[in-house]
Amino acid sequence: MIGPMPITCAPLKCFLLTALAAAPLVDAAATRPAARRLTGTEWFQPYVANLLSKTDGRTSGWPAGGTSAGTGNNNGKFDENTGEWARMVWLLGIENDLIATYGGNGVAVAFDKADTSNDNGVTATEFTDYILACSAGVVGAPSPPAPPATCGSVSSEQAEQLGAKIIAAMTGVPDPAVMTAALSGIGSVPAHVTNAKAILDISFTASQNPEDLFPVERDQIKNTIRNSLDPFLQMSLDHMTMTILSGSMVVDVTVFYTDDATANAAAALLQTDWSTAGFQQSLGVTTTSSLSISVSATIGSGTLDYVNIIIFACVCGALFCLACVIGSQCASRQYKEDMKKAGTMPSRGGCCSTGCCSVYASSGWALTTDCAAIFMLGGGFLLYTAMTDTQASIICIIDEIFELRDSESAQARSAIGGFESIFSLIDPIRPVLNLLNIFV
Repeated sequence: MIGPMPITCAPLKCFLLTALAAAPLVDAAATRPAARRLTGTEWFQPYVANLLSKTDGRTSGWPAGGTSAGTGNNNGKFDENTGEWARMVWLLGIENDLIATYGGNGVAVAFDKADTSNDNGVTATEFTDYILACSAGVVGAPSPPAPPATCGSVSSEQAEQLGAKIIAAMTGVPDPAVMTAALSGIGSVPAHVTNAKAILDISFTASQNPEDLFPVERDQIKNTIRNSLDPFLQMSLDHMTMTILSGSMVVDVTVFYTDDATANAAAALLQTDWSTAGFQQSLGVTTTSSLSISVSATIGSGTLDYVNIIIFACVCGALFCLACVIGSQCASRQYKEDMKKAGTMPSRGGCCSTGCCSVYASSGWALTTDCAAIFMLGGGFLLYTAMTDTQASIICIIDEIFELRDSESAQARSAIGGFESIFSLIDPIRPVLNLLNIFV
């Protein structure tokens, strides 16, 4: 699950999945010791290699977004004069952090600190050492100006914050303060979700691996879709939830609207833009499927359809009258046969003596009862199949909440600590929740 989004198991589910995936990492990141040395293989080096392949190794040209168009020269370094260093900074979304740390020329200053060999290029090892130096609070100027790296003439606190930011941007490990704030919001539903009357569901697949996408690339997908749905940019990104699943990289986007007309108009705009080269380039990923898009009403948002109720009542009344006619016909035939066997002339009787409500109508009512039983079995099957998806969503939400309760993250456990009384009610029935569709 990707991005800062609320979610059913749509809005609520996505939010819970995001929190669950991130919560165990919060404590791990907070308690991870600062770098013990500036050499050797570090756990985040595969992400550095991925950055290098998306900048220096992209000799066919960089996808749209961020820095100006360019290509990598495949020399194994983040070169400054070819724009590879600036492209890497954009991919991580750390330009403002570098400026806040070093001043207005922060991107260039960071390059100078990382380029300890002074050859106008930062290797993967040099970048790793620079990150470790910042994370460990190693500051000041090296003497002589050569390895080991330092984070520059800043405070140790600034250096550690920058190092943590770079690692978080590369790996997706969330900032503890941000995640604590997000977890504290569990149980509250945003106003744009509760006020929504229509939901726009968007889905497509892409060839990339979701694990290789950096935060800015994920944000670019969401921004491109938002810009198409709302050309005037009046819609907040918070009104959208986006989930990126692995495998063939399935991208699911849910957008909340206050009415069907607006949702349908937005869907038409996106459908038109989807086939254009500019839109595909702006996504930053290679799509491998057509666009799946649909508009649906939110549960409970519609008005009660009295017409259908009246029609159903009329049909039931007509079927009852038909059953009476069948019963009457069967009763008449049976009565005549009995009278013929007895050698007496049949006489006209009332409804309860020889008509549809008499004992002679038993065969007719048996037939209609059999038909009603088949009808009810069919209705029960439809309820069973319709309830299956709802049952899966309910179980999903409950399981995610209980996994948060049992998480190793203290922040996650603290955020949902107020639900303990509810847990005690739900826990005993969890084993039989998979029978919910049968109960219905």
